[in-house]
This record gives sequence, structure tokens and C-alpha cells, in this order.
Amino acid sequence: MNLGQHLSVRKFKFDGPSTALKTESFLALLDSEFIGKGKAKDQPAIDLGKAPFLAKNVTTTGYAKSLSTGDEKLNEYMTGKPTNPFDVPVQTLGLAIEEPPVFGWDDPKTWAVAEAYGADPTGNKDSSAAIQKAIDSGKKTVFLPGFYQISKPIIVRGKVERVIGSGGWIDYLGKTSPNVIIADGDAKQVVIEHFANINGGIEVNTDRTVVFRSVGPKSIKFKKAKKVFIEDISTDDLKLIPKMSVWARQLNIENEGTHLTNDGADLWVLGYKTERGGTLLHTKNKGRSEIFGNYSYTTTAGKLAPMFITEDAEAFAFFGEVCYSGDPFTVWCKDKQGKNEKSLRSGSGGLAPYISKPPVK
Repeated sequence: MNLGQHLSVRKFKFDGPSTALKTESFLALLDSEFIGKGKAKDQPAIDLGKAPFLAKNVTTTGYAKSLSTGDEKLNEYMTGKPTNPFDVPVQTLGLAIEEPPVFGWDDPKTWAVAEAYGADPTGNKDSSAAIQKAIDSGKKTVFLPGFYQISKPIIVRGKVERVIGSGGWIDYLGKTSPNVIIADGDAKQVVIEHFANINGGIEVNTDRTVVFRSVGPKSIKFKKAKKVFIEDISTDDLKLIPKMSVWARQLNIENEGTHLTNDGADLWVLGYKTERGGTLLHTKNKGRSEIFGNYSYTTTAGKLAPMFITEDAEAFAFFGEVCYSGDPFTVWCKDKQGKNEKSLRSGSGGLAPYISKPPVK
């Protein structure tokens, strides 16, 4: 039951004798299956309120109907009036979805624990050289269980495939930028996980698959990248480069100014939450962006920028806005496709969904 949250849900499975889901609030539902048993034959699979609702690749069997509002096919179904500047078909982009790679757990006795190489877990002394020694030790897992001051970037390379913390921080005052550089190495995939803050940011400069999980970097910058997975990340700045692919699950960006720039990449997001003013998604240079929920918590200067900008690219967003400051976004989108340019202001359609593609010839 969803009575007050903006939710993005994927792979929800239900098997039973009742309505599977009741929602009165914003919901994006993907790749899910509801199997009704017994008394379910007299009930809808989904009890749908008046809030925006999206279903994609959802199947229902054994129910009287798929929705309380009607027996709709849920292979791709959306409610609401769209923000659609070029009047193109209102459809998701259908970007391929990849699951994050699985990392095995080697014996903790084999880990390179930063303190064993001279790192100071209290954050009072510079630990740059010690952490680099741990990384270059030949171990697969590097463990940083404390708080670390550094004076130069740490380069993730060699045999390392996991750098794991325990909720601490690196470079709390942000004196060094970047704090972490993910470079080429022997491991085909690398994960950085469980750091509350990495305040000088992270730089990716490798074709290896990279995973960020439960990390709060000030920024993530890309010099070279192919496949990147983002899971439960809060950051201030994210700019994607051409020909990379990003799959993000629970992405939070809070800054003043453009939050997320997709410059020629493929971007798929399940759960995007933002704060403060500025453009929330700028897609350009034949990039493709697809966002399934959640919302802008517009806290400052909403009138100063379009919520979405799309330039010679494709974007789809099923998205909402929450604003208690009296200054919500007044321009929902500013779009350019070839020689055609158009902006839509609040009231020129509905916010969810937003769709921009080259006009159909």
C-alpha cells in the first residue's frame, strides 16, 4: 500500500488471494508479475488512485481486471497528460537494462586493511601513502574501516576489485580533488562501497566495469568509461561522457545549477531524487536518458532554469515535483531537435511523463 510516497519499483512479484497493490501516490512499476489466487478472481490486481502511475512489462493473471479503473494492458501504460514539446509518441525509450555485476567475497583474513599499512583511521594524519600501499599490495579487497585524511589522489589499480569502507569518510574538508582515481588494472570490474563522504570526489579513467554502492562522493567525473552501475548514491555533480552506459538505482543529486548532464551516453535510472534549483537533466549530443521516478524536492530558485533540457537527443522521464518554498519550476522543458526549438511552461501539459525525441517525419 502506497499512501504518500513517490515510489519506483522493479521486479515486484505477488502470488495470493487479494489485490496485490494499492496506490494513492506517484508510482513507477517495472518488470513485475501479479498472480491472483482464489478470491482474487473478483478483485483488481492493482487498486489505482488518481496519482500519476506508470507500468512497464507488468503482467497480471487470475484477477478480474488489471486495474481498478479498467482492464488495461500493462506492457506499457501511463496516466496523465504528458509534457511533449514535439508531439511525438509518448513511449519509453526501451533502453536495455543490465544488472550490476556480482562480486564474490574473499576471506577477510586476506584483505588489505589500511591500518596495517600505516593509515590513520582517526582522520588526524595524512593516510595517502599508506592507503596506496594497501592498494598496491596485490590483495583483491582493500578495507578502510575509519576516517581518512589524504593529501593526494588514491589510484585504484592492480589486482584490487573492491574498496570497502564502514560508513566513514575520506578527505572530509575536500582539500584534494579527486580523492580517488579508478584507473586500469588486472580486475575486470571494480566496486567502491560504503563511504558516507568522499568530499574531493571520484574520477573514472578506465574501460573496466565500475560499480558505486552506498557512497556519497562530492562528484563523479569521467575521463574514460564504458559501463557504470550506481546504487544508492548521493552526489552534487554528475556529467556523463559519450558512448558510456550508466544504470542508476536510487540516485540523489543536490546542488545549485545543472544536476545531471548526459553528453552522448545511455542513461537508465530507477529512482532519481533531487534538491535545490537548476536543470535536473540535460541530455545532448545524441545521448539517451530514461528516468523512472521519483521527484524534485525544489527548495531554492526553481524559476531560474528549465527542469529538463534536451538537445538533439532523446529523453523520457516519469517524474514529479514537491515544493514547499513557493518557488517551483515554471519552465518544465527547453528542447531543441534539429532546427526546431521549443519550451513548455508549467500548465502546458502535465509533468509526468516528459518525452522528447526528434519529431516523426
